[in-house]
Amino acid sequence: MTTHTTSTPKFVLQDLHALTADGLGIHSVVDVEASASGEMLRSESVVQPGGGAGPLHRHRFQEERFEILEGEIIGRIGRTRRRVRAGETFVVAPDAPHTFAVEADEPARFITEFRPGLRLAEFFAQIFWLADHEHVDANGRIHPLQAAVLARAYPQEFFYLPTIPAALQQAIARPLAALARARGYTADPARLADLATPVVSHQPAAALRDGSRRPSSRAAADMAGVSTEPR
Repeated sequence: MTTHTTSTPKFVLQDLHALTADGLGIHSVVDVEASASGEMLRSESVVQPGGGAGPLHRHRFQEERFEILEGEIIGRIGRTRRRVRAGETFVVAPDAPHTFAVEADEPARFITEFRPGLRLAEFFAQIFWLADHEHVDANGRIHPLQAAVLARAYPQEFFYLPTIPAALQQAIARPLAALARARGYTADPARLADLATPVVSHQPAAALRDGSRRPSSRAAADMAGVSTEPR
């Protein structure tokens, strides 16, 4: 049985509470109070037409739950596709290969819950930064060397490929991460460790519907005792 003891501290969630990736068409606001215990990461997201979660992937230890508020998504688990409309839910079990996309002409707004929360907010901040700085390709993939350093830094939160055992992916990532660091790649491209003190922001979720965005968030990961270095 795997025990999870590390999660993002509340003051870091407060700084990361508004996460935006225009490159992925995703605007999210974390529910800080609901997520503070680490039992889950809860957020409200608006995803634009054509946006989504990229290729099939797996969360090794987390259940993911979507509650659709407006619009619809196409949820996929393995080869099964399901249209999920407003008022419906879509649940993905831990370690199940899955993804979602907005294929309709209107944005989708929904609540997502990941259980447990772990350090997923920090991992999302890294991925969103990469997307907004053109380091994610049209298929939602990042460079293999960048993926390797993130896999080593976030082994519980990483989005694993669907068909290769996660342990093997980690074994492959170890030497690749060493090569990546030698070439200048970092596990903290979003520079989350730069912020010296926590910053509290209170952008309402409703602002997402107006297309508002917040500058890239930076969390005091070093102050929180949360390492962003590969293990």
